[in-house]
Amino acid sequence: RRLERPQQEIAAVKKGLKLDLGDGSPAASVPNAVCSGPDRYLLTGFDLAAVKAAVGDLGLAVDQSSGRVRLSIDGAKVPGLLAKSCPLDLTKWPVGMSQASHFLHIGCTWYRRSETGFDLYIGRSFARSAAEWLIESAAEFGVEILSPED
Repeated sequence: RRLERPQQEIAAVKKGLKLDLGDGSPAASVPNAVCSGPDRYLLTGFDLAAVKAAVGDLGLAVDQSSGRVRLSIDGAKVPGLLAKSCPLDLTKWPVGMSQASHFLHIGCTWYRRSETGFDLYIGRSFARSAAEWLIESAAEFGVEILSPED
């Protein structure tokens, strides 16, 4: 349906989910709500029923947990490493910005979570090739790959 008062209705959804997206710019994101396009967010850590209740008939909430993988990478040389795989100028991104683009040949949603840290949301079927590229390319930058337990 067409929103009658989009700003107020979207604000009600954000309030219902306790989301603070800062200034509300199109790419404003937080770690558990990453903007993947106009009025589209990848939500993590939320109960699907709670999201559906907050969204109501304003939109659609779909469980994508088995369809995407988040690759988190952090370190002082990470922007240089990622620049080899992405057409975006990541050095000019403020913390909290996200954008849909690509990583190598893979469709990807990018999120800058800190000055040196990025999260890449990619399709599950591409996770292995993306991780292999990161491991191979990281050596040039002296980047060490850590397991989630480290």
